Amino acid sequence: MIEFTAGVYQLKVPLPFAMDALNAWLVDSGEGWVLIDCGMHTAAGWAALQREVSATGVSWSDVRTLFITHMHPDHVGLAPQVKQLSGAAVAMHRREAELLKEFAKPETAEHWNGVALGLAGSPAELVGPVNSAFHLLTVSFPDLTPDLLLEGAEQFGCLEAILTPGHSPGHLCFFDHRRKILFSGDHILETASPNIGWLPDEDPLAGYLNSLEEISLLEIDFVLPGHGDPLSGYREWIQQTMAHHGERLSRIHQIVTLQPSTAHQITNWLWERPLDPIHYRFAIFEVLAHLVHLQSQGLVKRNGSVWM
Repeated sequence: MIEFTAGVYQLKVPLPFAMDALNAWLVDSGEGWVLIDCGMHTAAGWAALQREVSATGVSWSDVRTLFITHMHPDHVGLAPQVKQLSGAAVAMHRREAELLKEFAKPETAEHWNGVALGLAGSPAELVGPVNSAFHLLTVSFPDLTPDLLLEGAEQFGCLEAILTPGHSPGHLCFFDHRRKILFSGDHILETASPNIGWLPDEDPLAGYLNSLEEISLLEIDFVLPGHGDPLSGYREWIQQTMAHHGERLSRIHQIVTLQPSTAHQITNWLWERPLDPIHYRFAIFEVLAHLVHLQSQGLVKRNGSVWM
């Protein structure tokens, strides 16, 4: 447990894979304590979260609301336990609640993995390993009905919910007007751009870039992310991240202009190293998201799984 500033505690919740621990943030909103995200549903994670909260001296009964930035299992998995122990209301964006309800069915993620890999022109023998690698995540979505469905712009004491789609369609950041702190979930991370993955009938990269521009208009002293360490200089980070996606779009456009290609082929050329099944899955989804964005701008078109 780290006291970042008065009334703001960083709680580290370990994850069962090679990724920075989940940062759950315990915050005095001025109208009661709130918890922002909670960690993945594992015994080690739940034990760690209880230890971290206890170390703050804040009682679980004082936690009035659990805010979920988005429905990925490393952020929402322990919500039922938190609600049962504290009595806190669980709040998340309406779209995230819909997705959580759908992805709580184990077959949903496997279905969309298969659709995406088919669209990407991936070899059929990769679907099984990808689904097997993804299984740890697919079984970790809780069966949860939120108490509060948010749209963005809601105010809770000094905290304002801000809709920031991209990493997930209904991703929320929470802006602390009093402390000039942004609790960014996976929208802004310390060392890397979050994965912006393909979604059917959507352009998630456009949503991400637009919401980054909106965040850049805020006056923020520190960004407190869902993983990694706090960061300042957020406008520079936003500029670098937008430039990164611009370069990737240009590179993908160049590839398919020179030679019509599948997303599978583009992924192999971009990464230039073998990817294990879980990283291959994230890479494919990200390449497809960039191709869809280029398509929305009229710069590429698709014929089956081939882009040109």
